Amino acid sequence: MPFLQVSNNARGNLVLPYTPGDATLTITAGTGALFPQSGTFHVTKWASIYETPYEDSNRQILEISSITGDVLTISDSTSEGTSDSASLLGARVALLLTAGVIQEIQDYVTTYAVTGATGIAG
Repeated sequence: MPFLQVSNNARGNLVLPYTPGDATLTITAGTGALFPQSGTFHVTKWASIYETPYEDSNRQILEISSITGDVLTISDSTSEGTSDSASLLGARVALLLTAGVIQEIQDYVTTYAVTGATGIAG
């Protein structure tokens, strides 16, 4: 299973409102280039009235399966236990370090790490 893709400082804002069940997110012109151009990755979406997603009880983590320009295709709108929630024009979208990414790394290490003098137990 390939790892979720990552990118530094990938962020944008919705240029179209998001309704639960939508298949795509359309973000600010030119900001799509900041996100991974292949593979699957997670983005966090939250209302623009909040500085951080922590402050927004309706924040949402979405799995993105592809990107074309500034349009992100959603493959799972309820990733990492979040709920599918509506967002207004201008909502923030960013590729952030989430518990799911960390869990993916921990699972890999637990499954494939060598134990003993050269591994995690050494």
